[in-house]
This record gives sequence, C-alpha cells and structure tokens, in this order.
Amino acid sequence: MLARTRDPNPAPTLPPMPPMTLMRKRSLSDPVEKDSIVDQVLPNGERWVYEINQSGKRLMRREFPNGEMWLYMGDPGRERLAEKKGFKDGREQVYSGEQGRERLTRIKVSDKESWYFGGEPGNEYYSLKVFKDGENYEEWHYQGERGYEHLTQKVVQKDRKYEVFYYAGEQGNERLTKKLTADNFVEYYEGEQGTERMVRRKKFMGTEVEHYEGARGQERLVGLVPNGRP
Repeated sequence: MLARTRDPNPAPTLPPMPPMTLMRKRSLSDPVEKDSIVDQVLPNGERWVYEINQSGKRLMRREFPNGEMWLYMGDPGRERLAEKKGFKDGREQVYSGEQGRERLTRIKVSDKESWYFGGEPGNEYYSLKVFKDGENYEEWHYQGERGYEHLTQKVVQKDRKYEVFYYAGEQGNERLTKKLTADNFVEYYEGEQGTERMVRRKKFMGTEVEHYEGARGQERLVGLVPNGRP
C-alpha cells in the first residue's frame, strides 16, 4: 500500500519563462495556421514542451531527469497542473483547481487501488480509498484533517454480496462498532481494536434483538428480546 506522505512536488506557480532555447520545432502542415510544438531544455535538464498557435504559447508538459512528467491544461498564460506521472512506484497523481491553486484530488496507486482527496492546496486529506479486483471491490471511507484521517466505514462487495463495516476511534486505533451483513443482519460490537466482540444482533428493520456474551470468535447467544434496543 502506498505510504501516506506529503506531496513531494507540490504544484508551483509558474515562474517567468527563461530565455528559450529551441531544441526542436515541428510544424504541422502549415506553421502559420496550424500548431507547432516547441521544446525548451533548462540547464538542470528539465524539459518544457509548449504548443504554439495563433492563440499564443501554451505549456503542455514538464519532463524531469528522474523520469517524472507533469501535464498541464488550460489556455495560454492560464495553464494549470492536471496530472503527475512517471514516479518510480508507478503511481499517478491527479489535480484540479486554477493556476497556482491546484490541489491533489486523486492518487492512482495501481490499476486496482486509488485514493481520493479533499481539502485546500497543501492541506489535502484522503477521504476515500478504493480497491478493485474484477467485480469485487472495497471502499474505505475516512474523516479527519490531514495527518489525522481515521477510518469510519468499509463497504465490501464480494461475489455480488455486500457487507458494511462501521468504525470509531482515532487514527491507528479504529475499532469495529457495527456491521451490516450480507444476509441482512445488523451486528453490534464492543471492545478495543483487535478484540471487538459481537454483543447484539438483529434483523435489518426488525425489532427482535439477540444478546451475546463471550470473547471475540466465541460469542454465544444468551438472550432474546422481542422489542429490545439495538
């Protein structure tokens, strides 16, 4: 799983463009009427690629010696960072927002895992992680400020059956408090993380409540209340 770290390359406000060194210019059928692509290589080895047409010069992407690539969108002079890729761990980062206010909205960790973010630029926090494996998937929902995100819910689909898990507690100490099972029961749990045990169980939308005692994995039915509290 991807380690939770701050974005090592936050979106910068584009600096004034240094004197251009044309390394390559390729005109499409007509360099006056059609687009041209211009490369600019900086002394540090960074390569900026522009599109030039009648509207002006638009930054398309920045390529770094370490293999990273930053992709831009927007009109000339208003380009905004849209995506970063080329990381050694294979992740791809997606951004939204106007130039200078871009914020991280999603990290594609792999074809099977993505993280989604909320928050202002520089203070993004992850709110959802999605794991996919064919038709099976899991959604992990989080709350909390950056650095303090804590798990609140898991939605799990396996073999076209759904289960929902509910959690409480601070980051790293989340404990299971409730579960909606695939066979439409609601189970209630007590105990610290790793020792949660089922104490009550009822049919979803039902009124009959089963009460249990015993350690985790050894719960046994001890009572049945026709109109008991959940």
